[in-house]
Amino acid sequence: MTCVHLAYSTPIQSDTQLLPRVQRNDRATNLTAALAKLGYGPCPEGLTIDPDLQLASVLPEDPTIINVAHFIATLGQDDIAGQIPPQDFSTALYPRPVIRLRVPPSKRTIRREYVIWGVFLAVGHMMDYSPMGFVPSHYTLLFDEEEVGGVSFGIPATADGQVSTTERVTARGEPDDIGIVSRADPIGQGISAPNTIAQATNSRLSVICGYDGDNPLGKNDLLATLMLVMVQATIPPSDTRIQGEWAPGWLDGHTRFFARATGRATEPYLTYGRMIESLARAVDFLVNNNRYNHFSMTIGVDRVLVGQGWFRHR
Repeated sequence: MTCVHLAYSTPIQSDTQLLPRVQRNDRATNLTAALAKLGYGPCPEGLTIDPDLQLASVLPEDPTIINVAHFIATLGQDDIAGQIPPQDFSTALYPRPVIRLRVPPSKRTIRREYVIWGVFLAVGHMMDYSPMGFVPSHYTLLFDEEEVGGVSFGIPATADGQVSTTERVTARGEPDDIGIVSRADPIGQGISAPNTIAQATNSRLSVICGYDGDNPLGKNDLLATLMLVMVQATIPPSDTRIQGEWAPGWLDGHTRFFARATGRATEPYLTYGRMIESLARAVDFLVNNNRYNHFSMTIGVDRVLVGQGWFRHR
């Protein structure tokens, strides 16, 4: 079983590309226990990743992070037990790099849950182990030691040098979905916007993000935790209503993301699918501002307040 490391402060040295497989798997067992202790559910039992990093070049870090967040958000809207075919993914804002999903010749599809966890674990691996950060790479996904698929990160090109668009899947919504929500255009009546705002949305969902104070957090720690929370939110059906407070866990026992629904019993209300999309918008907000502090967000649907979220020390 392989799960994500929760601290990314000590990358490997540049002359060491990969940890031996036995060490990775032994370490993963300990990390699974650590995740459970912090309140996070484990990744699918038997799922492992086998990385192949190309250290001769690098990928643009921020576009890679944003594309991964929206890839998880897009896949998380459907049944994670369902099957999906090979495909490429990027966002309209960042057509490069491309996340490429492939399956072995003997298979036509792969379980959506494996892809979501595999992409997340791959990002954690690059944050944790790659001496050059985000690099072109391929991660073979194994379940009970049998290959079930693979995920690649790169900038594929056709013979004429253009990026291939074969089987391209883009993030849900229109190309201008990532934008600015005006302070003069609040969600509903009497809702105060946070002190710094950003993000716009699709036709229904609106997210306003703002910083709470000036308490810097590690970039990788914060982004990896947000993406882990996104993955956790894919476990229930996406249309399941969040009731009361949802607090999936802690980072290092001190820093926590939690959300609170407004208690609406009829539509519109906060669902796990909307929570996932809102968290992807929060990743946009942090990356676009290049500021990784405690933050809060206000979530609305059809201009009706449905919930709020916070990431801060307890």
